[in-house]
Amino acid sequence: MTPPAATLSAGPSEAEILHAAAGWAEARPFQGIHLGISPALNAVVELNPAAAVVWEALRLSPTLAAAEALYAELCPQRAAQAPADVAACLDGWRAAGLFRPAPAAPAPPAPASPPADPPAGDWLFDRTIALAGQPVAVRAADPELAAALEDMLAGFADAPAPAPEAVAALADGAGGWLVIDGTRAVRREPDRASARAAVFVALLHRAAGATPWLGLLHGACLDGPQGGVLLAAASGAGKSTLAASLLAEGWRLVAEDAVALTPALEAVPLPFALSIKRGAWALLAGRYPDLATARTHVSGTRLIRHPRLPAACWAPVPVRPRAILFVRYDPACAPACRPVAPLAALRALLTDETWINFGPAHTDRFLDWIETTPAFDLAYPSTDDALRLIAQCLGAGPSAAGS
Repeated sequence: MTPPAATLSAGPSEAEILHAAAGWAEARPFQGIHLGISPALNAVVELNPAAAVVWEALRLSPTLAAAEALYAELCPQRAAQAPADVAACLDGWRAAGLFRPAPAAPAPPAPASPPADPPAGDWLFDRTIALAGQPVAVRAADPELAAALEDMLAGFADAPAPAPEAVAALADGAGGWLVIDGTRAVRREPDRASARAAVFVALLHRAAGATPWLGLLHGACLDGPQGGVLLAAASGAGKSTLAASLLAEGWRLVAEDAVALTPALEAVPLPFALSIKRGAWALLAGRYPDLATARTHVSGTRLIRHPRLPAACWAPVPVRPRAILFVRYDPACAPACRPVAPLAALRALLTDETWINFGPAHTDRFLDWIETTPAFDLAYPSTDDALRLIAQCLGAGPSAAGS
């Protein structure tokens, strides 16, 4: 008697499951387990040995019944449990979001007729910057947006040649904002902070150009006497404050907030300004007295200021991080630096703010980088403690493990 096909909880249909599975990458061994990767969703799940077989059976089968049969063939000792095993995996992967529709490229409705640019003299910010080797004009016709973009892009050099296209932000006349990316897209945004963020994203897309990045990580990358580090943490954990402290000690900033990795495993210099949140202004007052009078901007729901950095603070060439540091500032904690296993580092890096190029030519390279790059958890009550711990992580002092 043929066992019944997997009985699913309410959720995606069989066709939706098989459509999603057809786009999955082959399960990859990593640190004693397997990883299931959905490139379309930029998602990764951990697989035990049985789940790895189910994953492959679904990828290669035209129906759920065929997937169960293949699983039973590959795992004969579990043949009687094949429907239950497949159903359990499907329920878990549904909960992980693997069967949701792949996100479409943002396409807010464009106005019936895009607004004409203001006369050249009416742009309150109009600058052509050198962005990853190409000229890009950035413009704004609103005084607050103009000030925000001026501060955000202060670290970029002026381009030696005119730009063929511009990224521009201006009011739409109906209480919202338009961000125009050359001739390719018109985005509507509800407020200035969202318009500023949309300009940032548009510039990142242009920086990527025709060369595919290995990934775009949420964090900051700096280069110091012992080499480069990637500072990673949730927003508000103190990484930008720590980055500012490292710069005051002679380090150089490669990228802040968004770190683009090339296939050569190097971070691309992207000199967007450091964003220092209000809670850190007093902490950095001694190192950056200009923060007291810097302009205040809105980023999301937070107030931020950008310290003015001299040109010597910016790294001029790509830098390969020697260590990944998951940082946490806590004035009440004891200084501590503990090694992080590669699997835990991967889990911590794969946030909603991270994008990894899981194409066939890049997945193994990224996973190899995670496996071979030392990672540490840093908890520190002061920036001086953090500087000492970072030196230890990079081999400039006694062993940091458990310190």
